[in-house]
Amino acid sequence: MKILVLNSGSSTQKSALYDLASASFTEPVAPLWEGKLEWDGNKEKLTIHNSDGKIIEEHATIQANDR
Repeated sequence: MKILVLNSGSSTQKSALYDLASASFTEPVAPLWEGKLEWDGNKEKLTIHNSDGKIIEEHATIQANDR
């Protein structure tokens, strides 16, 4: 069973996908991938990591006065 976890904060959105079918439940389950979107004023940054912690995608944008 796969579970998608979303955590919204005031200036971030964090996401992670877990696969519980391969879990032993004696140790914490490592996510298949994790994503984090951060924004501060006019700047946004997206970072996605795979299960090994390697960055899959990362980019930042600067928006006009619109979120």
